[in-house]
Amino acid sequence: MQQYIALTLFDLESLDKVESSKPKLDKKEAIVAKSEVLLADQNETTARTKPKHNSTVKKTKKANEQEEKDKVYWSISDTAKKFGVRISHIRFWTTQFALKVRTNRKGDRLFSQENIEQLEHIYTLVKGQGYTIAGAKQKLREMKIKKEVQNPKDSLLNSVQKLQQLLLTLKEELQ
Repeated sequence: MQQYIALTLFDLESLDKVESSKPKLDKKEAIVAKSEVLLADQNETTARTKPKHNSTVKKTKKANEQEEKDKVYWSISDTAKKFGVRISHIRFWTTQFALKVRTNRKGDRLFSQENIEQLEHIYTLVKGQGYTIAGAKQKLREMKIKKEVQNPKDSLLNSVQKLQQLLLTLKEELQ
């Protein structure tokens, strides 16, 4: 980025006095030379004032990981950084896959751990395995059905327990 410095007539007169030992320059060359000197001085002062490192702001990796674990909700920008995609991808996926995402009063999306897990599944299907959005939706439906089918013991156990409760209530009513 190029910076421009405005010089007054006073600066030109002082420049002529200072550079009397050097061969005479016309006004344009003098302005360019003076601005180069000022830019160099400005760069030196900014370089000197910037600290080499800021140890007070620096956080350890463990502290960052602990903060991530303590969070209940993540912003859309944090979520996008986590997956390495643009914010628009996350926004698009939440609408296409009908994810129930919490919003604040301002309307910003806040993602819970459950939402992050759902987005991980979507990310692996779309970006990792190359599914289209429609294909990923179909695959997620199939995964949900398989999960329900894989746990028939749980559903059977629940049914037996409900039946047992019903029989006990009937027995109590009859007595």
